[in-house]
Amino acid sequence: MTYMKVVGLNRMREVETELQQSFSDLDFKFYKKASEIPESDLADLDILVGYDGGINEAFLRRCPNLKWIAWFATGVNTLPLDYIADHGILVTNGKGVQAKQLSEYILAFILDDYKKMKLSYDNQRQHIYDSKITGKRLSGQTVLFLGTGAIATRTAKLAKAFNMNLIGLSKSGQNKDEFDEIYTIESLESTLPQMLTLL
Repeated sequence: MTYMKVVGLNRMREVETELQQSFSDLDFKFYKKASEIPESDLADLDILVGYDGGINEAFLRRCPNLKWIAWFATGVNTLPLDYIADHGILVTNGKGVQAKQLSEYILAFILDDYKKMKLSYDNQRQHIYDSKITGKRLSGQTVLFLGTGAIATRTAKLAKAFNMNLIGLSKSGQNKDEFDEIYTIESLESTLPQMLTLL
């Protein structure tokens, strides 16, 4: 019997045993990095699971049976997408996996920019009081999002609590509840002049 070979990057400790027991019809191999995979496993692997910056076209050429890359990252822009498409390799990724965390960072930076938090903190440490540092109110300010994916949508949801005007640009221009307005990306030049914050 021939088993599909699944090669996992980024060792998964106890999960490795669970996978092997739950999917006994698959041949699992686990390595910490792509560079550690022996040629014998590269030659007949069917599924590559994980994330590694060393996954490039030269690496994929050594995997002639590869059918699926289950990518553990949100972005796939480091992968050789043309090669992958030309060879009919399926790619799945962790879309939106960082949306909560990154949206909080984005909102923190917006608050810092509008409220002059770092300057106020530095002044406080130096025992300086400057009554002119008041910052701006977020309410009514306009934020333009270049893209309306998971991170932008989550950030818009948080910014809505501050009564900000939220505009998104996307390829489709399709409406989303989290945004007040959405336009196609071609509207960038006409939309830009009314923006105070661009993300």
